[in-house]
Amino acid sequence: MVVDSRPADRRGPQDVAKFEATAAACAEVGWEFRLVGTSDAVVVRNVRWLVVQAAVAGLLVQRGHTVAEAPVGNGIVVLAEGSAAGP
Repeated sequence: MVVDSRPADRRGPQDVAKFEATAAACAEVGWEFRLVGTSDAVVVRNVRWLVVQAAVAGLLVQRGHTVAEAPVGNGIVVLAEGSAAGP
């Protein structure tokens, strides 16, 4: 599923065209597209945190680390192993 968020009062004609194009592209590959209004502030902060964590994990992999997931309690912790030797 692909979700885009834009308050209804901030959607101009060009934005609407882009959202429609995104919806059509998603439909072509069998994905669902949702356009939502204003998101809950806590949800936005959580999503931003997850994006940063994914970026950090990607950077670690690029630097030669092995990244693995290890379940701890009720959550998942990303562990990095290996050397930090650069190219």
